[in-house]
Amino acid sequence: FPTRRSSDLYACTEADLRREFEMYGPLERVRVVRNKDGKSRGYAFLVYEREKDMKGAFLPRVMGARS
Repeated sequence: FPTRRSSDLYACTEADLRREFEMYGPLERVRVVRNKDGKSRGYAFLVYEREKDMKGAFLPRVMGARS
């Protein structure tokens, strides 16, 4: 998930991630991992309905990170 500051990752909600990643295809589940106090731990799990949509979202980001 592209962000300017690492603190942005802690402020993301499920709705934010859904808006960002649904452009690649329908999401089955979005879950931000939270600590015992309910604060985001800075990462999330996204499950796409179709594998090809997951690859469409994941591969450009990974390849872009290497350049």
